[in-house]
Amino acid sequence: LEDLGTVIHRPFEQSLSEADALIFDFPLSTTFWAAMCSQHPVVFAEMGIAPLNAHIMAMIARRCQHVKADWADDGLPRIDRDMLADAIAAALRNPVDATEFRNLYLEAP
Repeated sequence: LEDLGTVIHRPFEQSLSEADALIFDFPLSTTFWAAMCSQHPVVFAEMGIAPLNAHIMAMIARRCQHVKADWADDGLPRIDRDMLADAIAAALRNPVDATEFRNLYLEAP
């Protein structure tokens, strides 16, 4: 990723204020959902190892840029570098609207 931009190698909470965009490959973490509720651009690099229901996937598609990994014969995921670069550029260019996630996860009933 270093050839696409500066990568911050610190915990999420310590680096969030410096980050221009956030890239995730695992959607079942607290950090992913906190990012989806934030005003930061997000790229979701989907590995296909944590299937989500169609409603949540549609929400993710509306909220962030999305690229899918392919699995190589060696069992390791591969993400096309150009597709990832395009997704990062689009995430930085497009306005962020976290309203749907904030309403779902942060608003009191």
